[in-house]
Amino acid sequence: MKPQNRLACSEAVLSGDLFSGFTVETPTQLEAGVAMDNNRRKFSKLLCGSTMLGTALSTRRAIAAPLDPDSPNAKSLKFTLKSENENTVCSGCLFYSNVDDNNGRCIIFNNSEVPAVGWCTSFQAKK
Repeated sequence: MKPQNRLACSEAVLSGDLFSGFTVETPTQLEAGVAMDNNRRKFSKLLCGSTMLGTALSTRRAIAAPLDPDSPNAKSLKFTLKSENENTVCSGCLFYSNVDDNNGRCIIFNNSEVPAVGWCTSFQAKK
């Protein structure tokens, strides 16, 4: 029976073994009686972990694109950059999440960035 590789890149990160100093041999190396160089293993685990971490962080901090008022979706919902009624603005809508004082993201427009003072026909007041 041939031994199996016991640790994949994602398993090393998830199990917390990212920086541990053990050696994992491949079946070919075991048959030849050669152990894998531990420094290369540490480096590859570090590289794998930093790539996965970088991907997770960049995805989480993604900046939403501003909504184009001329897009078909915005036109169909009669989106305006400034509401005519200050009681029905994007910042008071259920679908709006605040990013800063002037802008936020709207679920209706695929989390695009919209001005806090904007308006569309999908407006639903927060309760």
